[in-house]
Amino acid sequence: MHHSLYNQLLKDAQQQVVLEQKLAEHITRCKNVNENTFSFYCPNILPLLQQPEQKRFSLFCNLNGKANIVDRQNSSAVYLANPELEAETEVTAFISNAPVISFTPPVSNANWPTEPLPLQPDAICMFGLGLGHQILPLITRRKIRCLIIYEPDLTMLQCSFQTINWHDIFTAAASSNTLISLQMGNDGSSIASDLQELFQFIPALKKLYLYRHLSYSVTDEVLATLFTFNGNRAELLKADRQYLGYTQPTDYLPVRFNNILGNKKVTITDSQRQEALFQQNIAVFKRLYPDIAKSMLGFATRHWFLVKDDHGKANLWHKERNALLHSDKDTEATALIDSFLHQPPKDDVILGQKVAWKFRHYIHYQAIAKLQPLFLEMAQQKNVLPEKIDSLIIFGVGVGAYLPALLQQRNITNLYVCESNIEHFYASLFVTDWASLLQQAEQTGSRIYLNIGNDGSDYFNDLMQQFFSVGAFTIANTYMLQTDTNPFTASAIKKLRQQLKVVLTIGDYYDHARFGISHTYNSFMLGHNWLKAKRSNYLQHAATVLPVFIVGNGPSLDQCADYIKEHREKVVVVSCGTALKPLHHLGITPDFHAEVEQNRSTYRWITQVNDIAYLKKIKLITVNGIHPETAALFAGTYLAFKEGEASTTLFNKVLKGAGDIAQLSHAYPTVSNLAINWLLQAGFKQYYLLGVDLGYVDVNNHHSRFSAYYDQNGKAVYDYSAVHGDSISVVGNFRPVVQTKIEFDISRQIIEQTLTAYSGQAEVYNCSDGAMIQGAISLQPSQILTFLPSKPVTDLLDDFLQQACIQQDFTVQLSEFKRYYNAGGLTNSLIIWDELLTKPVTDYTSAKNCIDRQWVLLKQQASLPNSIIFYLLYGSASYFLSLLSKLLPLLQQAGAEAQVKAVEQFNTVLIVWKDYLTQMVADFAAEPLQLDITD
Repeated sequence: MHHSLYNQLLKDAQQQVVLEQKLAEHITRCKNVNENTFSFYCPNILPLLQQPEQKRFSLFCNLNGKANIVDRQNSSAVYLANPELEAETEVTAFISNAPVISFTPPVSNANWPTEPLPLQPDAICMFGLGLGHQILPLITRRKIRCLIIYEPDLTMLQCSFQTINWHDIFTAAASSNTLISLQMGNDGSSIASDLQELFQFIPALKKLYLYRHLSYSVTDEVLATLFTFNGNRAELLKADRQYLGYTQPTDYLPVRFNNILGNKKVTITDSQRQEALFQQNIAVFKRLYPDIAKSMLGFATRHWFLVKDDHGKANLWHKERNALLHSDKDTEATALIDSFLHQPPKDDVILGQKVAWKFRHYIHYQAIAKLQPLFLEMAQQKNVLPEKIDSLIIFGVGVGAYLPALLQQRNITNLYVCESNIEHFYASLFVTDWASLLQQAEQTGSRIYLNIGNDGSDYFNDLMQQFFSVGAFTIANTYMLQTDTNPFTASAIKKLRQQLKVVLTIGDYYDHARFGISHTYNSFMLGHNWLKAKRSNYLQHAATVLPVFIVGNGPSLDQCADYIKEHREKVVVVSCGTALKPLHHLGITPDFHAEVEQNRSTYRWITQVNDIAYLKKIKLITVNGIHPETAALFAGTYLAFKEGEASTTLFNKVLKGAGDIAQLSHAYPTVSNLAINWLLQAGFKQYYLLGVDLGYVDVNNHHSRFSAYYDQNGKAVYDYSAVHGDSISVVGNFRPVVQTKIEFDISRQIIEQTLTAYSGQAEVYNCSDGAMIQGAISLQPSQILTFLPSKPVTDLLDDFLQQACIQQDFTVQLSEFKRYYNAGGLTNSLIIWDELLTKPVTDYTSAKNCIDRQWVLLKQQASLPNSIIFYLLYGSASYFLSLLSKLLPLLQQAGAEAQVKAVEQFNTVLIVWKDYLTQMVADFAAEPLQLDITD
């Protein structure tokens, strides 16, 4: 049951402020009254009100001027628009049908037995305080001897303190001789000892009525235990019981939901119509998603059951917690979709792109810098979901009512449906016409991708594969919709957004593409070595059984140094990026050095090792695009193609398969990823990761102390946490938890993908005191065992590289490459593009036409022979056209002023894009094969 915060706020911000000011006056009055009241009746409560406010809940003013509570975990309102009326209705329902337990047999066999609340009940346990509106009507309509109120979250007490008049409550309680026991900060786990005290107060107590106002993980387990031992006084008073709560993501519930009192009767459904729909759906799944169909046949539900609720509609019922997932599935779906259509999330991926300092001279990032004020405007203004959506990710299915409702109103090209709870998806097969949805997608050429049962940890891995299959540029124009309030899902979405932003920053934009192409051409002309794709001739070479030490620049490198020295003559040592300087300091010469970046800054980092003779003993392994000056520092350069690069696509076309060069699909985002992917592709079979921490125990100790991140005195050269932002927690390799940044976490996940892709072909041991890597065996470096090879490692490697690399002159094939470098053709083609951008748009139709014609032009360039434009501009054009597409819905807004503003913003982007293309033509024509100068 999702009470959207958006739906409880006025759309007019100024009117909302007026309501908030009035509520602030009410809050001040309540605080003054309640401070005196608690001082008199419950002085022990006042110190709790001074506790620092917890982060999950806070007050807000709704559109009726009423105080409500927002759950910050999911931006949902705890109550409906009138919390007082809601509380009164709830009290009436409780009085009519109150859940109850007895301390003596016989008892009801019902899951949660209920009965009408007597006029003078001895005791009621209320679980959850909330705003507290329910207390006064309860104690005035029934003469209760003892009312115990449990509230684990002290913020709720603070919200109540500011909202209701506690003087009226205590006055009413005194007049009816009702004892109110406020168990604040207590989740109910003390229930057994509390009941023992209650029996001292009421020795003849026979029944206890249970009022659940809010649901918490532990309190629901306490309730389940009470009902389990209903009628058994000895078990009910057993004080040594521990409560862990419902902590699994699949058990999650918001604090309030349908059947919060637990007194509604539900019927588990098993109709012929639902069974027929299930079989119809399964038939289509067998054809399109056979693995899912197989897993659903014979599936047994354990927690969430498909039921018919009190509205006679399909719903999901959590048996142990006696909770219904939906209030009214159709009404709920309509409200959520309406909210999403008119207020989709603002923190989308494309608006978050910043300018990296070292790339500030790139034409692409100069354009991004110009757009920053626009990004700020767009983030602050009302967003509207476009009629046509490139990509939408929906998190949560429930019984599936959201999907048809959304697909009826929007044309979605790529729909990704992620449902972590298999039981929810299983139930939807009996209720939702999946067969029609999937068949309609087939007919329209749309795609529906299903990710079922994933807890969110692998969303990035799975979704990136799908994005690359339809075009990675779609990341820039992807919307996300969370249909449930599960904080585990919200956390996964937040992490996914961060990950997609990182991927977007390493996109193949113009500058990256042109330097990648230029550097790759230079590698061929300089006679660099290329790894063969066909491994049959060298896969069994003696060198491939040598242990490989992949050395990263993580903080644990300092503790691993002695072990690297101990085994040096028996292993292949590979330094990754900035690990080279610490190894030089420690007197260790690696066999290989790995670099993945194509800009010239790698040259600056490497030459901090002021020892050319040392570098000339080392071979460089890398991918196409490596800077020629960087490559020249080493004894030899050994490359593979990096999948997804414009230079890879172009040179594969130019070479027409000649030489059959190996292509790496997991060589990003860090050097460790490249090294692991390159060497696995080369056929090495045993790996030890040392200093590949991808995380840190202490943010002040984030890399090796001997690296360039620290000065000679061991002091950090910059504030790492300030530059890289908040860290995230991940499972550690040798300890429960370590901290990391999002780029490192992506690197870890890509390594895990790599190990899966080469599963069974190698053994990988993680000897680093950093993040745990699935697929790698944790091993303390002191436990490494190696043996002296039959021949020196260098001799084995030299012979291996002779066999593993292509021995071919590509001069003939490369002669065709220069046909692509036709400055005149480039200029003429872009004149047409420039004409599209010269005329400002005036309305939605002209704006959409402008975008569509550019897409057509870009696709035409892909089919033209010897056209370089597609390779240079695909990433940049995709970015700008996605940004323009995001502005389209704003051109359809009501109100002339809003439309004028949207037209102005659209034309601002066109001007920046036009200037971008002009600079690009001049830049490229001046020196087509220019090398990168980033320092």
